[in-house]
Amino acid sequence: MNLPYILRSSQPGTFRFVWDIPILLAALTVFGLLAALLGTGFWHGLAWLALAIPILVGVRFSLWPVSGTRASTDQKRSARRP
Repeated sequence: MNLPYILRSSQPGTFRFVWDIPILLAALTVFGLLAALLGTGFWHGLAWLALAIPILVGVRFSLWPVSGTRASTDQKRSARRP
C-alpha cells in the first residue's frame, strides 16, 4: 500500500509507527470541538469536517478490518493447531 510520505513510519513497533494516526485523529477531534464551540459560520463547517473524519475512519476499520494484522495472523495460527 502506498501511503503519503507523512503517514509512513520508519520501523514497525516504534512509537511513531504505533501512535502517528491516533494522535492525528485526536488532534482533529480537539480542533473540531474547539472550532464548534468558539467559532461561527465557516468554523462550524470546519468543525463538522474535523469531527467527521475520525468517525469515518472508525467506521471504515470496524466494517472492513485490515487483513494481515497481528490479530488476524494469530487467529489463523491458532486455527491451524490441532
